[in-house]
Amino acid sequence: APLHSLFAAIEEPFRGGPFLDAVTRLEVTPADENCVALEVTCGDLTDTIISTLDEPPFVERRAGDVTLRGRLGIVRRVGDKVVGLWLFEGTELSAAEQSISAERSGYSGTIREAQRKLEGAGRDAFITDAELPLGEDLHGRWMIVTHGNGPRHGYEIDRIEREGDRTVIVLTADHGLRISGDTTEEVYFPRRTMTGPNTFLIPLRASVVAD
Repeated sequence: APLHSLFAAIEEPFRGGPFLDAVTRLEVTPADENCVALEVTCGDLTDTIISTLDEPPFVERRAGDVTLRGRLGIVRRVGDKVVGLWLFEGTELSAAEQSISAERSGYSGTIREAQRKLEGAGRDAFITDAELPLGEDLHGRWMIVTHGNGPRHGYEIDRIEREGDRTVIVLTADHGLRISGDTTEEVYFPRRTMTGPNTFLIPLRASVVAD
């Protein structure tokens, strides 16, 4: 069953007593079993969090005066004043008179080849036909790779290069994969052999914090 249809949980530091004052589940419109909204209060701070499993094009979700188009939105208030908005893999987040938007929620594509330093290449990288921003615009971002039969892994990006008609996603560490056509082998444990295309998603984020 989808995660959000089962429960919504908040973890808090605990040392002799609770850290948070209150956690309240909010009604989301339109409702969906894969969408949850929480209001978390700690002293003068109140965070409104909306989390979804929506895919682009995103449905507009509302909880109180917070509106989200995306996967995750967090609105922080001090008293009644909005002091911060954080948007992850989405295109719009707003509350009260504050808002943040993004032209796109992320980049996606299919991995065609893999390169490893330990196998003689000059870099640890994935090769794709997708067009990505060159240079270090995506430095420090994570790409989520979904293999043909379901497993997923995350890899940190160092930079993006272009060679002819191919885009090279250079990683910060060894990905440990060998790709040949529709067959992918893991070099390290559990050393699985997977079939089917390897697709990827690079989710983007945006934020606005009051001075």
